[in-house]
Amino acid sequence: MSQIANIKQEAEAEEKNVNAANQAPTLEMMLEKIEKRVNTNKKNEVEGSTLPLFPEQESAMPNHLARSSLFAPIRQGRRKLHERTKLATRSDCTIYYTGKQLDQADADVFLQSLALFSTTRHKSGKPLFISRSAFLKELDRATGNKNYIWLDESFERLTTSNIIVETTRYKAVFHLIDAYVKDEETKSYWISIHPEIIKLFKFQEFSFINLHKRKLINKTNQLAKWLQGYIATHKNGEIHTIKVEYLHKWATNGEGRLRDFRERALPHALQELESLGIVVSWKIRKDDRVTWFRPHRSV
Repeated sequence: MSQIANIKQEAEAEEKNVNAANQAPTLEMMLEKIEKRVNTNKKNEVEGSTLPLFPEQESAMPNHLARSSLFAPIRQGRRKLHERTKLATRSDCTIYYTGKQLDQADADVFLQSLALFSTTRHKSGKPLFISRSAFLKELDRATGNKNYIWLDESFERLTTSNIIVETTRYKAVFHLIDAYVKDEETKSYWISIHPEIIKLFKFQEFSFINLHKRKLINKTNQLAKWLQGYIATHKNGEIHTIKVEYLHKWATNGEGRLRDFRERALPHALQELESLGIVVSWKIRKDDRVTWFRPHRSV
């Protein structure tokens, strides 16, 4: 075949392709296109219904929750009952809370639950079976009856409370734990998390928390635990400076005397965090600002 004949054949083939592309789509073509779109949406829906994969020995807390008074550093037994209370937060978020006041021990349960859903790649809204004894061991708690009762009560607080989170990007209404169920026949337990929680993990608005170091924090030093979460929401390898009154407001919802917070609670908490390498070179300045340096991957 001559070179001219080859060129002519290629031109005819190209013309057929152009004509085929310009033809109105057939029903079969339309159905195929719709099927591809549905499959893509299903894939995105599945991927969007699971938490991000957390590093080993770490969990994650949505930044807006970690920077609020949701998990208050309160003493055991001192719980208020909230009814759509506006919690203290930064100006970039509004949080309303209804239910029994939560503390940092409840935050431990929440973090451990999220870690389980992340590592097992379990979908939100689907039940995840748990062993209460294994769960307590992960929290460094004994498996006696007292702690089983405490765990039941914590899950009850997390499932019955209602949270509304409003930002410029989204509004989410949910329970921290969507369901906690005991099967009386098999004595098995399962939990589920609400799909709305996934919203709080979009746009990289969450921070990893080292669970090993968290277990080393004295259980009575709840402010140190709250600060661990707050510190995690800021860049490592940098100095952070903030007004003491802001930390007091965000951590405690403004409860208690600012002077006691500044002179006792805050230094005690920062000393403990420094001993664990979570912060270094902290200082409460004369202008009533506190500053510290967060080492790389410290929290």
